[in-house]
Amino acid sequence: MFSSRKEVSAVVNTVSPDQRGCESFGSYLKGLRQWKKISMEAVAAEIKISLSQLEQLEAENHKSLPDDVFVRGILRSYARFIGVDENDIINRYRISRGTCGRDPRSLPARDKAANGFRPGRWLVPGILLILIVMSVLYMVYEISLDSSPLMPRERKFDFQAIQQSDNIYPRAARNGEWRLEMAATKKTWLKIQPDDQEALEYILFPMDYVELAVSSRVRLQFDTADGLNIRLNGQPVAIDKKNGDVITIDLP
Repeated sequence: MFSSRKEVSAVVNTVSPDQRGCESFGSYLKGLRQWKKISMEAVAAEIKISLSQLEQLEAENHKSLPDDVFVRGILRSYARFIGVDENDIINRYRISRGTCGRDPRSLPARDKAANGFRPGRWLVPGILLILIVMSVLYMVYEISLDSSPLMPRERKFDFQAIQQSDNIYPRAARNGEWRLEMAATKKTWLKIQPDDQEALEYILFPMDYVELAVSSRVRLQFDTADGLNIRLNGQPVAIDKKNGDVITIDLP
């Protein structure tokens, strides 16, 4: 009885110092085999491997063992032969295949950071995402500039004076040229189409002012009859407020 206790103690203490804190499979099987007085030759013959392979298995020398699937098959056969739970041995083997028994300083950097936050891995994707967003915003801005009417802010003027004084524009037009002036009282869409030039299109806001020198016939179109004051060479231009949704005036 005393000798059996010593043998059981030997089984418990077969884990090497390098494997403390880890699940051992080879040393565990070896201890049980020795405790049950089963020779290595008997085990090798039963599970059909060489004595050298069995020694490597019990020594847990992973570098010298065959591939993982083959080793697990051997371990199951070994466990069944000596009467040990197969799943327990396989779990011990899987744990031992991890970082068990290795110096953490020898692990690859990717293993050390596997469970931690690595800001560097997001740096390049983050920069690419920012560049894509900036490109899209720039394209949207360019498209909006191309599709929107011009927003004139040419100069501010005394809006009440243009309504009350006939002398607000003392400068006379040059020979053969008319001075066309337009002041907005509310938000107004305005299109100016000279006979010999490309059309100009604006969105005017209250207090906006547009002044043009024209030497040929010009057509004005706008959408608010009471939203625009027009002068031609300093003289007010009458606006027909019953002219429909879009007012059209041909000057002079």
